[in-house]
Amino acid sequence: MLRVDIGCGDSKPDGYVGVDIHPGPGVDIVADISQRLPFDDNTVDELRAYDVVEHLPDRLNTMNEIWRVCKPGARVDIYVPSTDARGAFQDPTHISFWNIHSFYYFCLEYAAYYRLCRKYGFHGAFRIESLQDVTSAPDVIHVHALLEVVKPPPQLVNNQLVWVDEPQRSPYQFPAIAPLTTPDATRPFWSVMIPVHNPTPALLNETLSTVLNQPAVAEMQIELVDDASDGVDVAALVQAMGSDRLSYHRLPQHQGAIATLNTCLQRAQGQWVHLLHPGDLVLPQFYTQLRAGIEASPQAVGAAFCRYAHIDDQRSQRYLSEQEQPTAGVLPRWLERIAVAQRTQLPSLVVKRATYEAMGGFLPEAGTAADWEMAKRIAACTLVWYEPQPLACYRLRSPATAQPLHDTRRAIDIAETYLPASLAATLSAQARDHYAAGALTTAQQWFSRGDWPRAIAQLQESLQCSQSDAVKDAVIQVIRQLDMPTLSDPALLNLSRQLIALQQSGHNPELLTEIKSVRDTVAQQLLNLQDDQLETAYANALGKAHQLLVQHRVK
Repeated sequence: MLRVDIGCGDSKPDGYVGVDIHPGPGVDIVADISQRLPFDDNTVDELRAYDVVEHLPDRLNTMNEIWRVCKPGARVDIYVPSTDARGAFQDPTHISFWNIHSFYYFCLEYAAYYRLCRKYGFHGAFRIESLQDVTSAPDVIHVHALLEVVKPPPQLVNNQLVWVDEPQRSPYQFPAIAPLTTPDATRPFWSVMIPVHNPTPALLNETLSTVLNQPAVAEMQIELVDDASDGVDVAALVQAMGSDRLSYHRLPQHQGAIATLNTCLQRAQGQWVHLLHPGDLVLPQFYTQLRAGIEASPQAVGAAFCRYAHIDDQRSQRYLSEQEQPTAGVLPRWLERIAVAQRTQLPSLVVKRATYEAMGGFLPEAGTAADWEMAKRIAACTLVWYEPQPLACYRLRSPATAQPLHDTRRAIDIAETYLPASLAATLSAQARDHYAAGALTTAQQWFSRGDWPRAIAQLQESLQCSQSDAVKDAVIQVIRQLDMPTLSDPALLNLSRQLIALQQSGHNPELLTEIKSVRDTVAQQLLNLQDDQLETAYANALGKAHQLLVQHRVK
């Protein structure tokens, strides 16, 4: 691993190759780095630049050179005096000037700035691991930037960022959210948008009450967007609440959940948007606490979320979401976590309207996983603030079929088209393994309840989600632990088909033993039948299982 400290002077850390214009005890390479770094392209794993870039004349060249010599995914650690205090100007040898906003122009999280910088002559791309001001002495502030090198960089096509390493990587058209022309100062800070379609009145009232009781209610647009309900008079429910803070908009015809969410985004007038479904709740201080964190952040953030509780129909807490970090602040390397598993829910998440405007609305192709796909896209486009206090409640909804996992697989495929090229394959594989493991757990639960069709559907979903050896081995272990019913059970016929399909993969010879066990069970049951029973049995599940085994030459 090549770790480089440019402008090291006499303070080079252990394990680094020191570069400086002047020889010294810690200097391994003497070179003038004002024009070019003395390393080949794509050779450096980590680059450190402490109190040096302010001495280099051309900021664009400095960042181009750092990007050039670093490998994809390399870490860049820069520490430079900020113009927000006197330290940047007091030294007569400082000839370039930086502050925390200077780095926006080189990083993908700030697409508008980055697009400008590409036009100025910057050829690379970075992602932000962390970016903060550090008070280093009286009247001296340093910017401490930890960046990740992104290669290959996106290109500008019609003023949009396009990943050109794989021209087919962006086949999806994300619904456009038109920007507002009204100045921020004249708009409410919050838009609380509530999509509904035939809501349960008690749940809707409960949700609205938690919003209307918030201290920040005076600075909110609160609007229900009714997806042409035909079983509930939503307008009457809103009127019965008796609050002048509520507004109501009915769609002329039923559009479906995702289209209604996008209508909510388009109708939102606030600077920040909160999507809240009936049944979900916000706790006191939700909006006050998140706004305080957003506005106190030294870094510009485009979304924020808090820890949240999962509640059941009786409003009892079942469990808390995982704590992402113990203190409030911007989440480092958030994309690498959210790309593997859904770690947010809409009631806990607020998003700057400008973020939606920049990246588009919810994607219909993602189906029931559209919220997770959106969370990944947000993380790929902007920094995200986190509040560790649980300030929202997500009401558990139990899907009756395996369709949500089907949509989850699709959401993984969609995100792979816009994740950084250096991470896309790895993160997508981790996500598929994660959800395959979840499907196996669900399958075991259904097996324990005796519901074979649902259990086997989950096994099939697991194998469709991931074909890794670990997942296949786990499927075998689940099957081995089962108390097999008779082959007259249609579910076992499906299982036989699944086992034979697995055999064809050729990855695990132990499967042959399992299939032969099924063969022996079929043979024994056939032998035990009376002559007058054979014809009927062979026309049903038992005979079909036998035919399937013969077809695949299981002897």
